[in-house]
Amino acid sequence: MMLAAIKAMADADAVRRAGEGDAHRAAQAAAGKIRGHGLNTGIDPWLRDGRSEHHRQGVTPEPNTTRHEGRAFRGLVLVFLLSFVNLLGVIVTVTALGGLAPWSRWQFVGVFGVIEIASGLANVISPNIWRLPVAQLRTSEGTAVKLAASALLLPHWGGLARCVAGVVCLALTAWREGLAVSSAALVPFALAVAWSILAISAVLARIGVARPELDVVQVIVRWGKREKELAPISIGAAVFQFLLSIATIPAVKLLSPSVLYRPELGPSPGTLLLSAALSVAMLVLVMALWAGRIELRAPPEQQREAEEHA
Repeated sequence: MMLAAIKAMADADAVRRAGEGDAHRAAQAAAGKIRGHGLNTGIDPWLRDGRSEHHRQGVTPEPNTTRHEGRAFRGLVLVFLLSFVNLLGVIVTVTALGGLAPWSRWQFVGVFGVIEIASGLANVISPNIWRLPVAQLRTSEGTAVKLAASALLLPHWGGLARCVAGVVCLALTAWREGLAVSSAALVPFALAVAWSILAISAVLARIGVARPELDVVQVIVRWGKREKELAPISIGAAVFQFLLSIATIPAVKLLSPSVLYRPELGPSPGTLLLSAALSVAMLVLVMALWAGRIELRAPPEQQREAEEHA
């Protein structure tokens, strides 16, 4: 076996000196010799992948790639449309609870749009935070799950579809209610709300990571003789997602329209200041709760688990 490996290394040197076509054939022969002595190196699949990539230069994508892109696009459209379904449901609920007053219908749509924008921006990475308790339960006992950038910054682009739906709602409201110089403050206000959503998610995740056996549940559905295991979820994250979906209802019941309209669309100075203060306070809280666990790189086991579900 050792002789075959040494011979294969010599053949690899010949591969580098040969032309492109000869290189491929020489490497194929080297891989064959090693396999003949019972050593499976995985060279052949690598070579096949490399050759197919070379042959695909300038060629149209394979059907599987096209189908995957089609499913991804349909998923984004579905998220976009579900935002408006949710808006309709929230309006019906508020009407049943006594109406929108003192908010007008378009002012209500504007509040919904701001929350959708902030939630959509946060949702680009918040699913990775929500999954941390699950990761703690699925990794070995010696692995301490970290609040690590390498695992948290894996993007979930579906959140941007929700953000776009919020922009549409906000644009329609601006058309009806008008814009002013103060409307520019909507950008930092939405960013502050998005950060607060991420921070609250991190706080709940830290609680779940501390006791994953209490926070993580998995549902098994049995239908006849068939059985389907649903993905495990964090209870804290699931409750928080539900509260976000109906956040517009308590907002309009507890707050005055003046927090977001003056009378044109734009947050008041008090609202902007409060959102900034809350963002700073949440940052301090997250750093305190995750002290010693904030890293750039996640442990290998956590990183693999995160990438599998990104």
